[in-house]
Amino acid sequence: MLARIKSSLEYQTIFLAAAALISFLICRSVHLIPQLRVSLFAAESGVLAGIGWTAITFLFYGAGKRLRPAAFSALLRQRSAELKEQSPFALFGAALTAGIGEELLFRGCVFGLLLRQSFWLAFAVNAALTGAAYFRRSSAIPVVLLRMSEATFYGIFYFFNKSLFAVGLAHFIVEAGEGIFLRTWQGRFRLGFMGRARGRPL
Repeated sequence: MLARIKSSLEYQTIFLAAAALISFLICRSVHLIPQLRVSLFAAESGVLAGIGWTAITFLFYGAGKRLRPAAFSALLRQRSAELKEQSPFALFGAALTAGIGEELLFRGCVFGLLLRQSFWLAFAVNAALTGAAYFRRSSAIPVVLLRMSEATFYGIFYFFNKSLFAVGLAHFIVEAGEGIFLRTWQGRFRLGFMGRARGRPL
């Protein structure tokens, strides 16, 4: 959700903190207790999941820039400019509150409630709500689809891991990694074998 709010990441931090509070109140009202399950195993699995999806995100941007260079270059420039206007503290705060606020709201609250009714309904609504949250007229459809896939990944991870702490940690790593990458992007980058295949940077 980094750079989604066009004006400032501080607004997003406040919004996601409020989302965490609202989620807590909703869960209390319906007697739903999100499964935090803080443990060393949860931390390790969260770190590995976060690194894995961060790599997928980088591959997505690299492939997009190779397949549609003009469109993705413009997208990367726009998002990079938005993030460069923000302080590192705001970047960190947005990543942290995304990991806490979004996971409490979407996985701990909404996903948990819908899972009581239907497995497939929970995943469908989870992906749809995330896509709607990221969609705006300036958003590229591939990016929205990436976010929906990311939400589905978090849902599957939470379903099998049963640890909101692990999912939140993974989400924080993904947001922070993507934010750092976009904030420091200089117009080209190398991406493993894709960059070496033709002997030039993407």
